[in-house]
Amino acid sequence: MHKAFRFAIVGSGPAGFFAARHLLREAKGATIDIFEKLPSPFGLVRYGVAPDHPEVKNVINQFNAVASDPNVRFYGNVEVGRDISVNLLKRRYSATLFTHGAEDDKHLGLENEEKFRNVIAAKDFVNWYNVHPYYDKFALPSDKVRNVAIIGNGNVAVDVARILARPYEDLAHTDINDATLNFLRESSIKNIFMIGRRGCVQSAFTTKELRELTTLKDVEVCVVTEELNAGLNETSLKEAQDGEGRPANVTRVNRRKLELIKKLRSIQKDELPALMDEGTRRPKRIFLRYLRSPAQLIASSSDPSLISSIELETNKLEGKEFSQRAVHDPSAKRENLECDLLFRSIGYKTRAITDVLFDEKRSIIPNKRGAVVDKVY
Repeated sequence: MHKAFRFAIVGSGPAGFFAARHLLREAKGATIDIFEKLPSPFGLVRYGVAPDHPEVKNVINQFNAVASDPNVRFYGNVEVGRDISVNLLKRRYSATLFTHGAEDDKHLGLENEEKFRNVIAAKDFVNWYNVHPYYDKFALPSDKVRNVAIIGNGNVAVDVARILARPYEDLAHTDINDATLNFLRESSIKNIFMIGRRGCVQSAFTTKELRELTTLKDVEVCVVTEELNAGLNETSLKEAQDGEGRPANVTRVNRRKLELIKKLRSIQKDELPALMDEGTRRPKRIFLRYLRSPAQLIASSSDPSLISSIELETNKLEGKEFSQRAVHDPSAKRENLECDLLFRSIGYKTRAITDVLFDEKRSIIPNKRGAVVDKVY
């Protein structure tokens, strides 16, 4: 490629720096300008990786090598679409790459969800404990928390559960936010519920992340027997078994995940109240709940700005292999679960940028194999 080529990259997270590295290799002599709305680079590596996983941040060394290239310039505190227009980038650069990711969380869609102070986006908690500059004033509503519910069971949900459950002493030597550390030191959290709308085979977390939960000091991970079995229908079992037409890499991952979940302490659902009310000297517990969806947030009688519990609906699985969906089971009664703090962790969505095509329904920039319009990718 010709050395006169100039590239603009919007977003300085992993995708942006890997794209820049590739362009440096393939477009000899080209110049690259990276624009970032935050003061500092590296995106999720800096603000998304949990403080007890410092080894994951080692990739920053590769990004520093890219940033130190004389043909690469970094512009922090610049928001494309506000401080600088996309049309200007199209005029000044050979191509513009949008690698800014998804920064907004998806909501549960429940009545008064935004009204309650103890219904929190998992991403806000993550940004807080990682000292994100936009969250210097963030604070959880109270340290008098015993029961925590996390809606979702991906790796972010596991991160939240692990940080809440891990002994304070284990986090004290990390780079976690001091304010978060103080909250954890003073908190009385005992029960953490990770709630998934589908079955255990469809859990979005990795086996590695779940295994780490089982190694935490003074923490017990439990699964409800009835929910575990209800999710292991014939179709789900096939999703964890090798067979013709089934991707071996997927079935292998599912099988290992299922094997680990089956090794957890299995409890009956009617044991839950007693386990939740046990004294303060017993271990913290993380309960993996399956085939449940939040249906209603119940306000506290003493403070209507807080919830005191959530009502859960029971689901059943329907559909073909690897595409089963959770469907409400109208024959099952709702369950009331005490909850002092609720995190939603059901995915993220992208924000629209001025003068860039945007699909509001799917929260994506429409593209064909990465191409948006002429000179925009």
